[in-house]
Amino acid sequence: MKKKILGVALLATMAVTASANADTIRTYITVGANTTTIGSQSGNGWDIGYGADRTWDNGVYAAFDMNYEQAKVEIDTVQSFGMDIKLGYKWKDIAVYGIGSGVGESYLNATGYGYGYGAGVEYTPHQWKHIGVGLDYKQYKITSELVDYDKDTAKVYLKILF
Repeated sequence: MKKKILGVALLATMAVTASANADTIRTYITVGANTTTIGSQSGNGWDIGYGADRTWDNGVYAAFDMNYEQAKVEIDTVQSFGMDIKLGYKWKDIAVYGIGSGVGESYLNATGYGYGYGAGVEYTPHQWKHIGVGLDYKQYKITSELVDYDKDTAKVYLKILF
């Protein structure tokens, strides 16, 4: 199942990137720090991702990205691989968007899958061209082999465009 999710995510990212010219679609990597809460337990970790985004002339902003997150919560380390679809509006250098997300993760020696939603804001100054910063917040519903649980994640990240 994990290989199937990874394969679909990679194919979708390649299709989006290949379907348009370099002037309309921007690809990027993100590196960030996160805080994760599962039930009453919380902890901090890191995040790395890859994606593509586009802003149309009317300001509509859309992005697709994949990310790997790791966070040490009180009793275990949670490792997640997720795919996000972002849709919102960009005005000048600031984008505000909603997020739909799917995730597969390992927690308490069990594999879990789930879906999530959230919101984010991103600042990419036009003077910097290849650097931006962002903040995302997502809530997840996870179903695992052992237990079902809710997870909240907030992250701040550096976006490097190429």
